[in-house]
Amino acid sequence: MTPNTNLQDRIKHVFVVMLENRSFDHLLGLSHIQGIDAVSGQPTTLDGLNARNDWNLDPQGKKVVASSPADWTMSFDPGHEFNDVKEQLCGAGGNYPHITNSGFVTNYSKIDPANPGEIMKCYAMDQLPVL
Repeated sequence: MTPNTNLQDRIKHVFVVMLENRSFDHLLGLSHIQGIDAVSGQPTTLDGLNARNDWNLDPQGKKVVASSPADWTMSFDPGHEFNDVKEQLCGAGGNYPHITNSGFVTNYSKIDPANPGEIMKCYAMDQLPVL
C-alpha cells in the first residue's frame, strides 16, 4: 500500500451489532471467524475464548468454563450497577484497575444461585448464521 492510498476507498462493508445485554464474548467469543487484518492485510482469526484461559470459579470453588451453546434468553439479567461490573471485571473483593474478568460467575450467583454458570455460556457458530 502506498502512502497516497485512500484507506476509506478500500472499506467495502461496515457492520454494527447492537443487542441488549450481549457482550462481544457472548456473541462471538467461540465463533472462530476468519478474515483479513485491517492493518497488516494478512489472514487472521478472531482472538476468541479458549477453555484453558477463560473460566471463573463459582462460590464453591468449582471451575466454570466459557462454553456453548447459550440459550436465546437468560433467566435473569446480569448485574449492571457499578459494584456489579467492578466485581465481574476485578473478581470478588478485587480492586480496579486490576482487571482479571474473574468475577462473572460469583456475581451472577447472587442473581441466579441455582445456575451461576449460565453467565459463561456463549453462542456457538451455528447459532448465529446471520453474523
